[in-house]
Amino acid sequence: MNRLLRWQHRLPTLTALAPVFLLWEVVGRLEISAAVPRLGEIWDVVGIVVSQPGFREALVGSLRSFGIGFGLALLIGIGVGAAMAMFKPVEEALNLYVNMFMGAPMAAFVPLLVAIFGVGSGAIVATVFIFSVFIVLVNTYAGVRSASEVLLEMARSFGAPPTKRFLKIVLPNAMPLLLTGVRLGFSRSVSGLILGEMLIVVVGFGGLIMQTGSSFRVDQLWVLIFIALSFALLGSRFLEYVQRRVVGWASTQGRKGAYE
Repeated sequence: MNRLLRWQHRLPTLTALAPVFLLWEVVGRLEISAAVPRLGEIWDVVGIVVSQPGFREALVGSLRSFGIGFGLALLIGIGVGAAMAMFKPVEEALNLYVNMFMGAPMAAFVPLLVAIFGVGSGAIVATVFIFSVFIVLVNTYAGVRSASEVLLEMARSFGAPPTKRFLKIVLPNAMPLLLTGVRLGFSRSVSGLILGEMLIVVVGFGGLIMQTGSSFRVDQLWVLIFIALSFALLGSRFLEYVQRRVVGWASTQGRKGAYE
């Protein structure tokens, strides 16, 4: 029964993909565009792509840059966002810059990052970082600010120390928005990684996409694009799962915190 419910939950996603793949196959068979080969042709070259000598090295290098950049974005975004929400002087000092960078086209900063960090992995890590840090920061700020002032004042009146107020009231209330920021930041980090590797230096997975596209190997190019899309989708789905589990815990802690 549980397995049936899981398939029913996934059915809308599968149903949404089916028309796209059907249309893709029709366009491929009609040979309307050389940029849209048949799905069978794409599938036939999957083994060729993943067995290339540079594929594993490119994938490992990209995951390393992604992990460092996104990790720093989480560390700084969550820390600074929480500090802005809890301390008025920090908010007043940084609010202008956060609002400015949130609306800025991040791709425009790539040449500047190259000038600062040089042509190498440092610039790619910085690109991943700058693409995601502000969305994490803003969501953390909004989440921490959403904590009930009534509950905080009640906790103060009962003599609860700041640490306990944060763990029992502020953190559970902040979790839904904070984890939304993490999930959105993950997707933006993937975009920053691929863009950085394509524009800064032709290395890693983005460089592999660039090289394959420039040699007009369209079927292999689509394999690489599908791998990148699958990574972004699976990572986002995993973070959605974590978010549901943690938000359930946070709701329980929030209810406890109201009465402790």
